[in-house]
Amino acid sequence: MKNSQNGFITPLLIVIIVVLLVGGSYLYMQKNKAGSPATGNVPANIESNPTQNTSPVEKISWHTEKENPAVVDDNDPQKLQQAIYVDVTFVDKSTKRYGLGKAYGCNEVNVAVAPELGRMSCYYSLVGVGFVAYNQNGRFIVERHDESAKDGSITKTILLEI
Repeated sequence: MKNSQNGFITPLLIVIIVVLLVGGSYLYMQKNKAGSPATGNVPANIESNPTQNTSPVEKISWHTEKENPAVVDDNDPQKLQQAIYVDVTFVDKSTKRYGLGKAYGCNEVNVAVAPELGRMSCYYSLVGVGFVAYNQNGRFIVERHDESAKDGSITKTILLEI
């Protein structure tokens, strides 16, 4: 006689595994959502109401210098490398310069979209880099955006936070 009665253990195991996966995913998402943004992550809700902004920064200006002024060979890419700085003017009218690193082919973008204080774009060959300064929740933040030549994805890094 053939046993045609199927057991209930297989469907029960599948249901338990699905419940554990969904529950674990939910807990993981809640844990990551509650934490503060880490380097490389950009806050999704940039504060745009100036009355709630208590940032000590009033305005900024970008500054670039040749990183290697001694290089004179036009075929040497090091000749085009630039050191990037942001001059930050605080509400008390004092100004301080912060170094942000190096990039190639940088130009200040004069049109900043609120709540941005400024933006600088740098393009050389297939490499795209951008710097963005903005106020958020009473903090002044400068980010570097590195665009991948391979797939166009952008890696964001917080360089300065006041």
